[in-house]
Amino acid sequence: VVDRYPALAKAIADRGHHVAAHAWSQGTLPAYLSAEDEEADIVRCTQAILTATGHHPLGWLSPRCTPSDRTSALLVKHGYAWHADTFDSDVPYTMPGHPSLIAMPFTMEVNDMPLYVRYGNEPDAFVRTLAKIVEGWPRLGAPKACLDITVHAHVFGRPYGLLAFLDALTLVKNSPHCWLANHRVLSAL
Repeated sequence: VVDRYPALAKAIADRGHHVAAHAWSQGTLPAYLSAEDEEADIVRCTQAILTATGHHPLGWLSPRCTPSDRTSALLVKHGYAWHADTFDSDVPYTMPGHPSLIAMPFTMEVNDMPLYVRYGNEPDAFVRTLAKIVEGWPRLGAPKACLDITVHAHVFGRPYGLLAFLDALTLVKNSPHCWLANHRVLSAL
């Protein structure tokens, strides 16, 4: 997207949003790439975002969350601070063997792709799912945790999906036990 629409990427960054990298295409699965091809993809994405926005991306999420056993080392080599290809914790942590790289938990409970595309729910299911978690969280007696509110432009980028996303943000902002943050903020804690 940043290669085809650099002005859009710049406008997003200029509004204070952090533009993270997500590989060159959804068909690029690092787990299946050679070391050279994976690094070339990271470099290509990094440069495209830097050229379009004027900012080096700090975060990475592999397409379909499919990192290779080299992804963390390559991200450190190319100046990344966090990556969200981790499902083994509810809170961010330092990647073993890579003290400068934060593992950012990626959750699927409130994600338009599976809820809307895979399971065929209407966008309001996104908000209902989030509400169930947010309102029920105190009952779990659980400590702090990260929960991604994930939307894709090609899924929820239409009015009905956008309205559901706005409702989800309002729900979190109005909850006394929620804190709305982004991965850049979390990685700096």
